[in-house]
Amino acid sequence: MKRKTIFTVVTILLLALLLTACAKDNAKAPEEPKDEEIVVEKDNKKEKEFVPEEEYVDEMSDLKVVACSVNAVKVLDLLGYKNVVAVPDGVDESLYPDAIRFGPETNLDYDLIKELKPSIIIADGEVDYEVKPSDVHITNQYGQSIGATYYSFENIESTKNAINNIGRSLGIKNMAEEIAEKLETNI
Repeated sequence: MKRKTIFTVVTILLLALLLTACAKDNAKAPEEPKDEEIVVEKDNKKEKEFVPEEEYVDEMSDLKVVACSVNAVKVLDLLGYKNVVAVPDGVDESLYPDAIRFGPETNLDYDLIKELKPSIIIADGEVDYEVKPSDVHITNQYGQSIGATYYSFENIESTKNAINNIGRSLGIKNMAEEIAEKLETNI
C-alpha cells in the first residue's frame, strides 16, 4: 500500500513538472520576421537557402500570370500586379497593354498559353469554359506542370477571399488584405 502511494505521488510530481515545462515552451519570445526557404541549384547541386521575406516578395513579382477571366484581370489590377502575360478578349486595352489577348473567356487559346510558360494560371469558377484550364497540360519555365487555380467572384465574400488568396500566392498578402477590407467598407 505504501509503494502505491509513493508511486502516485511521484507520478503527480512528474506530471506537474512536465506541464510546467510545456507551459514555458508556449511562452516564446516574439517571432522574428519569417524567411522563405527556397531551393537553389548551385554547381548542379540543389541546396536549401533562406531568403529574407522582402527579397522573396521581389522574386514573386517575376511570376508570369495568365488571367483566364475579366474578373481575374480586375483583381490583379486592384492588387497592382504588373507581370500579367495573357488576358482574355474583352479586357480593357488600358489594363495590361503588353499582355497577349488569347481569345474569349469561354474559349481560350491553350496553345498560346502553353508557349508563354506561365508561373500561375488564375481561372474563374463562374465561367463556363469550353475546355477547363485545369484539363490542359501546361508547364512553367522550369518544365514543371502547373494547374489553374479557380476563384469565385460571384459575391462580395467570395471576391474578398479571391483577393486574399491571389495576393497570398503572389507574395503580396498584406496589400491584398487591405484591398479586401476596403472593398467591404466601400459597399
